[in-house]
Amino acid sequence: MQQLWTGAWPSNRAPAIQSLGIQGAADPRAVYLHSSQDCRAEVSAVDPDGDALSLAWDIRPEVVIPPGSYAGGLEKRVEPISGLISNPTADTIDFTTPENPGAYRLFVTITDGQDHIAYGKIPFFVSD
Repeated sequence: MQQLWTGAWPSNRAPAIQSLGIQGAADPRAVYLHSSQDCRAEVSAVDPDGDALSLAWDIRPEVVIPPGSYAGGLEKRVEPISGLISNPTADTIDFTTPENPGAYRLFVTITDGQDHIAYGKIPFFVSD
């Protein structure tokens, strides 16, 4: 936004995600997986300033939006499900889908050590 408003980039820029996906998912807008399925996901990110990047992955149930509300309104933050991701700080992760059917999201948070962050997420649906 600073570049759009002022015409100049900030002295240190945020990381950028170049690609994010679950291997074998042809359409990232419609990812259907089975319960307790072993999967792999990967992200490619760069930092315009060459800062070292740190990653943190997690899986959360889909947020339920209360009737009469809107996305980001009265919804409550859902906690990550622990134990599903091996090595959640790597560019490529192996994970196991939750046992219970339903809607979930795979999140990745990428930080540059300079208080700048990039977020990525992939929604997916788990069936029996």
